[in-house]
Amino acid sequence: MEADTKGYNGVYDGKAHPGVASVKVTGVGGAEIAAEDMTVKYRLSDEDEWSSKMPQVTDVADTTPVQIQVTVANYEPITTTVQAVVTARPITVTAETKDDFVYDGTEKSVSYSITAGTLADGQKEKVTLEGNKRTEVGGNNVIVKEVKIFAGEELDQDVTANYDIDTVQGHINITNNTTDLKFVEADTKGYNG
Repeated sequence: MEADTKGYNGVYDGKAHPGVASVKVTGVGGAEIAAEDMTVKYRLSDEDEWSSKMPQVTDVADTTPVQIQVTVANYEPITTTVQAVVTARPITVTAETKDDFVYDGTEKSVSYSITAGTLADGQKEKVTLEGNKRTEVGGNNVIVKEVKIFAGEELDQDVTANYDIDTVQGHINITNNTTDLKFVEADTKGYNG
């Protein structure tokens, strides 16, 4: 009897997945044994008890070997191990570049966007930018200082560790106001009252 098994292998999506993707067992002469004719049990380590409950993987930290034991009538039980893998979800957060602000005495600011990849459904990012506001003429780089990703109904579960985050800096610039200045002629006549 031989077992052809595959572990789950996917990019983080915030959902639970069975740790074992498939178990195919062949008996004498290579004939496939039907699922109802075999008992499959799982465990994560030699210290654990065998269980018919399939291990689930959701987060990158859940990546683990899964031991599989297959028992079929008239055969010795066989044991094998597969790797259940959840890989980090790649995203790129880019600070905005806006170099065409004109000085008017008010504060100008730029934001950010996710320019590559997407967040898993129902998740939200919190991004901290540095240098994204200015009032005076001049320019500076805008740095993506921190990116956090949150999940859950209250968006209170930090799931940032499940992401591979690249950041791209932006730029902000305010130019001189070139509007023609007009001088108002002052009244130079004295009081003649």
